[in-house]
Amino acid sequence: MNATPVLALVSSRLAADVIMIRLRRVGVEHGKISVVFPRRFTPNTVACWLDVAQNPIHASDREPVLAAGPLRVEFAKSGNSAPIADLIERAGFDHRVSAIVEHRLQFGDTLLCVHAEGEAEASIAWHVFKHSMAEMIAVGGSQAEAGVEDVEPAEPISAPHWSAAA
Repeated sequence: MNATPVLALVSSRLAADVIMIRLRRVGVEHGKISVVFPRRFTPNTVACWLDVAQNPIHASDREPVLAAGPLRVEFAKSGNSAPIADLIERAGFDHRVSAIVEHRLQFGDTLLCVHAEGEAEASIAWHVFKHSMAEMIAVGGSQAEAGVEDVEPAEPISAPHWSAAA
């Protein structure tokens, strides 16, 4: 993937649905949105708008994890044997972010990722995540701004003024 991935973690299906709707309202195409989630917490918008993998990307003693969007294709290349953290690292995130994502997915959180084409789209995705109260936000290729819930993420390189009626 040549796009800049911007990811967010949320702890509920409702939050994932709200973010998906807001991303679509500000013009992010559904083909640029990936979602990784435990099977029983499938967001409604994902089931309606994205192709969901039928086979889990990771099946352990916990809930099977599914993927939709561009990450589904990337994850399918490695089968369901690779740890989720390794798959997230290959998508462009550092080890710390990947480890947090893997841990949080095991406990029912949902990962949303926008594969942004350029700084403007990355900034829009980041702002949608931030103003939708995402619990962790990270931009691929940069150092993690992900802590437990107490770390405030840094803004992208440029943040043009915009507003979204959401």
